[in-house]
Amino acid sequence: MIEVTMPLDKLRGWAEKTPDNFALHTRNGDGWESVKWNEYQRNIESVAKALLFFGMQKGECVVIIGNNRVEWLYAQFGIMAAGGIATPSYQTNTAEQLAYLINHSKARFIFAENQSQYDKLVASRNELPALEKVILFDEVKDADPDWTISFSEFLKLGKGYEAEFQERLKSIKKDDTAFVIYTSGTTGVPKAVMSTHYHLSYVGETLMKRFEMKERSRSISYLPLSHIAEQIATNNLQLETGGEVYLCPDALLMKDYLPLVKPNVLLGVPRVWEKVESALKGIIEGSSGFKKKLLKWGLKTELAAFDEEQRTGMVVDSIARKLANKLVVSKIKSKLGMDKIMFAFIGAAPSNLDNLRFFASLGIQINEVYGMTETTGILATTSPSNRKFGTVGRPLEGVELKIAEDGEILARGPALTKGYMHMPEATNELWEGGWLHTGDVGEFDSDGNLKITDRKKDLIITAGAKNVAPQPIEAMIKRINGISQAVLVGDKRPYLIALVTVDSLALQAMNLTLGIRVTSSVELAASEEFRNYVSVQIEGVNSKVAKFEKIGRFKVLERDFAVETGELTPTMKMKRKVVNEMYAKEIEEVYAS
Repeated sequence: MIEVTMPLDKLRGWAEKTPDNFALHTRNGDGWESVKWNEYQRNIESVAKALLFFGMQKGECVVIIGNNRVEWLYAQFGIMAAGGIATPSYQTNTAEQLAYLINHSKARFIFAENQSQYDKLVASRNELPALEKVILFDEVKDADPDWTISFSEFLKLGKGYEAEFQERLKSIKKDDTAFVIYTSGTTGVPKAVMSTHYHLSYVGETLMKRFEMKERSRSISYLPLSHIAEQIATNNLQLETGGEVYLCPDALLMKDYLPLVKPNVLLGVPRVWEKVESALKGIIEGSSGFKKKLLKWGLKTELAAFDEEQRTGMVVDSIARKLANKLVVSKIKSKLGMDKIMFAFIGAAPSNLDNLRFFASLGIQINEVYGMTETTGILATTSPSNRKFGTVGRPLEGVELKIAEDGEILARGPALTKGYMHMPEATNELWEGGWLHTGDVGEFDSDGNLKITDRKKDLIITAGAKNVAPQPIEAMIKRINGISQAVLVGDKRPYLIALVTVDSLALQAMNLTLGIRVTSSVELAASEEFRNYVSVQIEGVNSKVAKFEKIGRFKVLERDFAVETGELTPTMKMKRKVVNEMYAKEIEEVYAS
């Protein structure tokens, strides 16, 4: 086992070495409220001691639900420091989903953010017999004083528990479960994935080693902290570099935070990177003649230089590249707030080659990260010394990967979960044969880089017994200007159809391209011009795939998929089963036509 320093020790170390350095920042009007490392540590200890006051036992789960904020992090590390298991819930979970998580984890305590989250608990209170105390970050109306306590009052309760705290802290072992993340349930009942203190540190240290990060990280925490990807971006990076985290309570605000923070490390799920690209392309297409030509020339020149560097391994320092950077690339990056980025990452869902190349044309080289909750987020990555688009790079140090006979990727390594809490059968299935079964289908290229081709459970088997991997085809459809999302349907059907949604950021570009005037996505979806345009573009996709993979018909849906309406997970991964159920009527109508 590779030796690492535990997360709580790292946090305490920064509080001792750099007590007056800023660790956390929260937006407050036009300014920031900042927390230093010593204050961060004090609040964590106060949470731990207050939990001991309430009688929390070692190994107990304590739930957290809310947006990204300092109290969320105090709660997480406070639970861990008290020997408990931090158990986050997605803030978008319904009352029923939250109740399932609380009951399944056997939690007696929950940290809840606001009125919205408290109302969910009230709605399910009769089904939560074991829940003893709700610790509220914000003030709520009609709070039951016997059931709730404010976070500020809660922090005061641990005074006098220093000895008990130190004793509990010493009892924590590296193989103790520190964190439980519930899967999004896209393929069934949510499962509680257990991660140890060691797992969390191993991933952070090996990632830093691969990327040779020397400077203090400066990042924006905007994806849900209940997802392993944001845990890595927020906590692992910070604990390795002693860096700063700017907490963004809503992913939709991230674009506004970028120019204010100018992060040097940025993680985005594919949907985030695709949205930025779509918005930029809309601006470019809507520019005047000369400016449009200049912008396209600048991006094309930078991309050509990038391709040359990848091919030869030599730095391209041409006059044309310098001029393109001065006139175009640097200006775009500065306006976006991406001009200080040293390391950019993409993960949590399949990425698109064209999207990666678009950002390469901006001088931003995105590293792919492959992993899952069950592997503490990372199994393999590309890196500055091995960046091969279309692959997810090579395994992390200590990780073994192999391809099963049916194409599934199997894994072994230091940071893989012990299993699913309270689910022995699911755990045995996950670890069948001594290897963790990822559920992903892939292959290795001649250089040892891993390429993900699809999700095993996503494969479509047509009525003609042909196996179709939908994700590569869906990715091609999503590259069509004006399209936001695409879902292939065709299991046990004679041919494939596609459900597509309109990209609201492309309205201006579509008006120019099609010579129409629409003011909403609904109008665009209903327009004959747009449907004819999509038909032509899909024929272009059909020309690139096998006969049995061709799309026979398509349907343009009136609205885009969203987390709130259930088609996407909180990290914007598409729920294929949900989409098929929600749009069953539309699917049948397409086949009937």
